[in-house]
Amino acid sequence: MNPFHPSFSSIFLIVSYFLIASLSHAADPIGVLSVVIGSVSIEREGAVIAAELNSKLYEDDVIATGG
Repeated sequence: MNPFHPSFSSIFLIVSYFLIASLSHAADPIGVLSVVIGSVSIEREGAVIAAELNSKLYEDDVIATGG
């Protein structure tokens, strides 16, 4: 094994570590909807979700009202 060329398993472990770290960070909610009146939706990762009371909000969510 050449020390200047990492093996596939070491590259896999490094990529897996960063992937898991980024996923665990993204899964932490930053807030919750305490009041929902009228038409409210949450745009998350390209999907539109109907907002309900106590819906969790995440960092990149977009709240849309009216319509």
